[in-house]
Amino acid sequence: GLVLVAPLRAYIHLVTNIPISFWSYRERMYGLAGVYQGYYGNRRFYYYIDRANIELNPESRGTMIAHCFSSTGDQVFSFENRTVACIDSGTHTVNVGVYNGLKYDPNKSFTIPNTGMVSVWKHCQSIIAHEYGREPSLDDIEAAMRHNAGIFNFGADSIDLNLPQYAP
Repeated sequence: GLVLVAPLRAYIHLVTNIPISFWSYRERMYGLAGVYQGYYGNRRFYYYIDRANIELNPESRGTMIAHCFSSTGDQVFSFENRTVACIDSGTHTVNVGVYNGLKYDPNKSFTIPNTGMVSVWKHCQSIIAHEYGREPSLDDIEAAMRHNAGIFNFGADSIDLNLPQYAP
């Protein structure tokens, strides 16, 4: 998809988030530096990533930035020197990023594995399998939660995943 919006030759400034549990391994991410080339159709492309242009952030940093800055880039909030725990629930994990003001503290931050939204979807899956005798896919449950206001269409049945029995 990058070749659709970028020129066929480009210097890339890579800004990405990594899970808090991977933070101690972040030096490995700098191995992404280098030259990338390939073809898009019959057009050859080259992308260059310098090590100095790789910016790594813990996953919870995006939530902190979204809270502190407006959509126009104006700072609207500051934690000053207070300690803040930012809880970021993802698909498979929950990351707890601890910040002193806006400065990340990797020694106090952690990841809770095998949690996140997939645990909710698995719970819904088991209740539906028990009630209906068939097990739906986790992808279909996720789609109902994200795109259909929690209404899961299962064959001829419409199941409201917002009901209390589907809450873990």
